[in-house]
Amino acid sequence: MAISAKQLLNAGVTSAVDLVGPLKESLSVRDRVRKGEIPGPRLWMSGPWITTRLSNYPPELKFQIKADTPEQAAATTEELPNAGLGGIKADA
Repeated sequence: MAISAKQLLNAGVTSAVDLVGPLKESLSVRDRVRKGEIPGPRLWMSGPWITTRLSNYPPELKFQIKADTPEQAAATTEELPNAGLGGIKADA
């Protein structure tokens, strides 16, 4: 992710939205760019997406959060922004 951030900046991109990624790693690269530790554009992260059925991504990548009920989806929808994400991605 740090290499991608640098490549975006070198290509002239000054702001970017990452639409899916593991929560911890997404926030880490965003924060490192903000602190000037690594080069990169201004980043907004949405982290993992909320879904009712997992797709073929390996679970260890943590790109998805499974919500079996509307209550689980609602709880996750509150947790992600509180963790510092700028957006939420979901599918049915």
